[in-house]
This record gives sequence, structure tokens and C-alpha cells, in this order.
Amino acid sequence: MEQITKSIEGMMAVNGKSRAVEVKYASKYSLWVGMDDQPIDPMPIDMELRVDDKRVGLGACRIFPPQGDEQDGKFMRLVSINRFLDFEKLFSRSKVAEVDVSFSKLSLLLSYKESIDGAFRSFVSDLTYDLNVYSNYLDQLDADFADEPEPARQALQAYIISSIGPSLRAYLDEQVLRLENFAAGYSAQEEEHHGFYFRKQLWNVILRSPILARTNLKPRGYNGDSEMMQMIYKDEYQGESTFGRILHKYSIGRPAAQAVRNRRVEVATRLRRYADCHAGDAQDRIRVLSVACGPALEIQDVLRSPEDARRFHFSLLDQDDLALLEVAGLVEKIEDSIGAKVSVDFIQDSVRTMIVSRELKDRWGTFDFIYSMGLFDYLTAPVATAVIKNLYKLLKPDGEMIIGNFASGNPTRYFMEYWHDWKLIYRTEEELLRLASNLPGAATEIATDDTGIQMLLRICKRETDG
Repeated sequence: MEQITKSIEGMMAVNGKSRAVEVKYASKYSLWVGMDDQPIDPMPIDMELRVDDKRVGLGACRIFPPQGDEQDGKFMRLVSINRFLDFEKLFSRSKVAEVDVSFSKLSLLLSYKESIDGAFRSFVSDLTYDLNVYSNYLDQLDADFADEPEPARQALQAYIISSIGPSLRAYLDEQVLRLENFAAGYSAQEEEHHGFYFRKQLWNVILRSPILARTNLKPRGYNGDSEMMQMIYKDEYQGESTFGRILHKYSIGRPAAQAVRNRRVEVATRLRRYADCHAGDAQDRIRVLSVACGPALEIQDVLRSPEDARRFHFSLLDQDDLALLEVAGLVEKIEDSIGAKVSVDFIQDSVRTMIVSRELKDRWGTFDFIYSMGLFDYLTAPVATAVIKNLYKLLKPDGEMIIGNFASGNPTRYFMEYWHDWKLIYRTEEELLRLASNLPGAATEIATDDTGIQMLLRICKRETDG
């Protein structure tokens, strides 16, 4: 998360004596407390904070000296010893959140297995055994050549991947098919329980693959973050072990991952085609808005020369500040590559803004080309309709908008949901077209990529302003 620098008032009670202290954010579960070089009392203290004119009692806490150069001598680290408080939410949202570590929650999780179909349990047990056999065998081979020079290690690993990889991939294909047969018959609640059980049983296997580990751990709080997208775009072996590398490459080789790679190429192609068709228009640059831009690697497919840099302006919008930082680095690389300055601005904002704000045109301007490749797979129909409506207002006459959405027939759906813990909102062509059915002066059409998974809704604005 972004650095939190604000401080709040605190009241610290030690041995029955209270005094005011300055309190700052240190980490998700600890605080910095201004001590004015006072000695550290080994006894627990009571701490109370004032947040938005409310008093928040932390209960018993203990103070520790900072490690290394974490802070100057004035501040000490404070940790609650009888409550599990989330200080990140306290400082960023003024919300008191306590993590539930009670046995009742653990008991509920343990009871999930009681609702699991017996045949599914047997399937998962066999799958776990077989994959652990593969893993242990490959790990032993890794250990055998671990001390070899790097070129030898790479050559040996490549040979092992080419020898055993096809067998492991064929086995996974067979098991994914069996998984789909199970999952297709479950209700939504049964699917949730069986997916949870599946991932818990296979957790150690899942963590071996970088892409599977990231989609399950969700370090930024959501699936589809820019790091995940870059893994899919790179489409290469990644991982610390041979087993992990094979499993990673298998995961990003699924049809849904190929559809993601396809849409990157298609959006860049459509944008360049739009620019070519409007090359004679009286305007300085073609203004482009990318909504939920992620890593925005498609812009390097668009900006290939100094001439391209002169004819486009990009506005890149994402709620994730880390994604925007990554894109800023990409822009610098593009500038170095083509020897020209890229016209770009970065917008950190959320879907909520696109629904409730009536001042988007004043804040962001208007655009010739708007696209969003991965956002609408997570939006319900009412929200998606509202977002499209408001984005359409930002589109200039004769402008074009591209909206991506996965099709309801995605053959990788159950692999994504069970292995990746990655759920989407799928749509038919008719449902996707319906999202744009009430836009004035709009011409709409849908194209589908070669996998049949990625739909792109094209909206052309034919009305004139006014």
C-alpha cells in the first residue's frame, strides 16, 4: 500500500499514569509511538487513540525498540498483545477492524470437508498423491544437478522438461477433464465448498507455480493484477524448481490465457487501424483512454516509432498505484527504445468514480478511442451498463470504444476457479450487446478471438456533440 505519513493523538497509560503521545503508522499490525527518549517499561501498557473524534481503545500493548534504522530514537514500536487490530484500515479508512482468530472461524473451515462429495474427495486425494510423486521425483533431479555450473543446470533442466514435461501435461489434461465433469454438476454453494477443499488439499502443489501462487495469495487483494497479467503475456517457464516451472507453463498455456494474449494484440491492431483511418483529421493527437490499464503492455505494440509517439496521447487509468508505477517504467523503456517522448498521463481512480461522478469530462477530458480489456469480467450488469454509459459520454463524435468480456463458454472456467481461485462474470454475445443497447447514436458489433473465449464489444459513436 502507499506510505501512510499522517499521525494521530494517543493516550498511553503506564502504571496508572496517563500521558498524551504522538502515534504513527508502522505496519499493518504495529504502530510508532513518540516516547521522547523515555525508558521502555517491560510491563504492558494501555493505549487509547483518537480517530475522527472517536476514542479507540487498543487494550493491553507492549512497546519494543526499533530495529536498525527503522525510526529515529524518538519513536518506539507498539504491538497489541490481546487483540489482532488492522492498523492499515485504521489509518487509511478510519475503520477499526479486528482480525477474527477465534476457534469458531477455524471450526467452520474445518467443517467444510463434511459437505464434500465422497467421489470428489477420492479424486482430489489421488490427484494430490500423483502430483506429489511428480514433484518429489523432479525435486530429486533438481538436487542432483544443483551444484553444476549455471549453463549445465539450464541445459539439464531443459532436457528434463522436454522428457518428463509431456507426461505431466498429459496427466494434468486428463485430471482437468475429470475436474470439469465433477464441477459441472455442482450448485454455486457446492462449487464454493468443493473449490475451497480442492485448494486446501493441493495448497503445497499450488504454491510451486508462480502464477498459481499469486492468484491464490492475491498480494494486492484481487485477481488480474498487473503482475499476473505480465506472467500471462510473457508465456514462459518461471519458477524456482523444474516441477514449478512445468506447472506454471501449463497454467499460462490454457486457452483462457491465450485469449488474454490475443486481446492485447487485437486492441493494439484496432487502435492503429483507427489512427490510420483518421490520419487526416484536424487534431494534434489521437486521445486514448485505457480503463483498468494493468501493465498496459499493448502500448508498446502501438508506439513503435517517433511518429507514433507524436500522433497519440494516452490516459492510463487504474485503481492500483503499483500498476501505474509499473506502466510509468514501461513508458520510460518505450521512450528509450524509440528515441521520442511519449505523451501520457496517469489516473488513479476506481469504478465507483465512473458510476457516481458527474464531472468526468471536466476531470479527464474527451477521447477518440477508449478501451477496457479486463474490467468488465468482474462487473455485474447494472454496474457495467452504468460504466459504459458514462465512458460513452467521454467519447468524441466518430470515436470508438472497445470493451472486453470473457464468453460464457470459456472451456478453462473450472481450471481457473478451482486451481486459480479466479472467478469471472461470463456473458453471451447478446448479454454483452445489451450493456450498450441504450447509447444514443451508437453502432455496436462483437468480435470473438480464435479461442472463442475473448469477446470484444466495439461501440462507434455516430452522433455529433450538442
